[in-house]
Amino acid sequence: MECLTTIWESKGCLSEGTKAPVKLSVAENDMLFLLNLNEVLDNFESVQMEADGGDIDKGLECYGIVYPENCHSYHGYHSIDCLITIWKEVDCKVKGFRYPANLTTADADVLKSTNLTAIRGNMEGVKTAADSGNDDHQLSCYGIVFPENCDAYYGPHSVECLTTIWESKGCLSEGTKAPVKLDLEEKEALGLLNIIEVLDSFNMFRIEADGGDKNKGLECFGLVYPGNCTSYHGPHSIDCLITIWEEVDCKVKGYRYPSNLTTDDAIALKSLNLRDITANMDSVKLAADIGNEDHQLNCYGFVFPDNCDTYYGLHS
Repeated sequence: MECLTTIWESKGCLSEGTKAPVKLSVAENDMLFLLNLNEVLDNFESVQMEADGGDIDKGLECYGIVYPENCHSYHGYHSIDCLITIWKEVDCKVKGFRYPANLTTADADVLKSTNLTAIRGNMEGVKTAADSGNDDHQLSCYGIVFPENCDAYYGPHSVECLTTIWESKGCLSEGTKAPVKLDLEEKEALGLLNIIEVLDSFNMFRIEADGGDKNKGLECFGLVYPGNCTSYHGPHSIDCLITIWEEVDCKVKGYRYPSNLTTDDAIALKSLNLRDITANMDSVKLAADIGNEDHQLNCYGFVFPDNCDTYYGLHS
């Protein structure tokens, strides 16, 4: 057996091969014993030559692996399509920085000249390191660094992970579809998505919300856009500002009625998000109603007369 193994390995076949001498049946060994050394050498060399010529069955017999699709030999030189097949089989992605088609010519040539087992080992090492939290290998394998609180590319994802992604896309915890507010079915649906799909899904919420979709605005930001307001962050139109001004119940004659603002003040207000605009105008109204004369002018356009505490009745 040692003699046959020496010849087998001298011809470049591996102990993993399904026809390695240590794996042969009694009948197969008996047949080899009938051959002289030259015939054994020729037999094993034929297995290796046919394997390196692309014969899938002989590849299994000689090397112990089934050639991946687009791979026609064990030792190489391999095509880029062969490398891509293995990359996908280990479950790294097209967006990965070390996706074979993204490699430098020098790096690709090294990989193309490596045997199939070593190529797979290299790529599986990248994948394992990525899944163990290595940022560089996450970029290499998946093309992204996992967001904070996200431990894996595939779901199910923790609420903390989903919240990180949700907020990274600019949506708010007040949004009606914020992860902490989802029901079990909605969480399970997100759990079926990989990290990139979750990122894309939440990004679409934000894009549609900022595109004027009122339902998405409610889901993403947690408020219904006031009339004439078509986004949360702005810049907003003067009509949007006027709507909010009127909703907080300040008046057209108020000194800070949006149409009365200086250009600089109007631009500053237009660039705020809707909550901050509302809070700004609410504060003007509140200050006016508790007796601040400047803000009575800003909100109502006049100072309340002596002994008059409110804009609306009943008056003393």
